[in-house]
Amino acid sequence: MPQASLTILSDRLVRLLKCRESKSEVPVESGEYAVEDLLLIVLGSVCESRSIPENSDKETFIAVNGRVYYDKKERVKVDSDVRITLFEVGAGG
Repeated sequence: MPQASLTILSDRLVRLLKCRESKSEVPVESGEYAVEDLLLIVLGSVCESRSIPENSDKETFIAVNGRVYYDKKERVKVDSDVRITLFEVGAGG
């Protein structure tokens, strides 16, 4: 079973999502997912909040395997381990 590794680049974002850690790994089933669905699976396993707060004063970006996805409905194929990174504007990186 593939692993999804989640990295959250900002202590502020970790606090907003109410996560235990800024880095974690979650097993995921192989298949094709919308970016937002994959994120829900991972966040639901490691954070109290399952979604990125819309009222945040900074825009949050989602990268999967190094590619930033602006459309959360875009589909991602998961057939091996994936890296998911959440970062805010100005997080550096």
